[in-house]
Amino acid sequence: RDVVLHHAADGAAAAEFRDVRAFALTSRRIAALTGDDAVVFDPDGSRELLRVRAPLARSVALCANNSVLLLGQNPLESWNISRNRRNWRLDIGAAPLALAAQPAGEWLAALLPSGDLVLVDSVGDEILRLAGVESPDHVAFTADGSSLLAGSDGRPRIWTLARRPAAVSFAREAGPVIAAPAGARWCVLTRTGADLYEGDRFALSFPGATSVAFLPDGALAVAAPEGVRLWDGRWTGVVSETGTLVAVSPDGRRIAVATGPRLGLFERP
Repeated sequence: RDVVLHHAADGAAAAEFRDVRAFALTSRRIAALTGDDAVVFDPDGSRELLRVRAPLARSVALCANNSVLLLGQNPLESWNISRNRRNWRLDIGAAPLALAAQPAGEWLAALLPSGDLVLVDSVGDEILRLAGVESPDHVAFTADGSSLLAGSDGRPRIWTLARRPAAVSFAREAGPVIAAPAGARWCVLTRTGADLYEGDRFALSFPGATSVAFLPDGALAVAAPEGVRLWDGRWTGVVSETGTLVAVSPDGRRIAVATGPRLGLFERP
């Protein structure tokens, strides 16, 4: 689908991406797979920083330091954004369905269609391969980089990277798993909304939620029929009256809200 990026202050269009297959957001960059290309855009300067051919890529990720673009294709590719040059390529067997970069930039996780989870270091060497993710569709690191989550239709799995793999049972069939900073809270999307967990304990549900994202302080942005609202033990504010998808930059300064083909960026004080 087409995505238009608008300035939240005046509603003016900042950029338009055609035929978007996937996108990623950090505090200062937006990356999108659009048509046959991967594009990195600077919303502050309203300018394109990098464009590379990626017709076979299925996913995209950005490192938190805003300097590296990761292309989910096979071979997997890492690009230096400012120098417009490829860092490395690595054959991992198949194009990953999802990518995640550890916040510190040390590791990259690639979730393959087979359910294998591949960990790659910053210089492009495979360091670990884990199996056992059923119906794979989502992967994410916790904000402190200590845990790795892989989502599925039935039973998402959580790995603590310093220990052997272990799985947590969820209250109902679940999809993508989203982790709060430091991993104290987790949220899982279900067919009817979103469920919040404190550690491995179910806390409460958000009926009708279509997307959630954590802020650095552990508060939660929830997109639901009522709009995009902030929750931290109670509802604390409204970001947007409409929205079906929500994402938060790592520093919590920006909240991105998608409604159909429109993507709005909201600045937080």
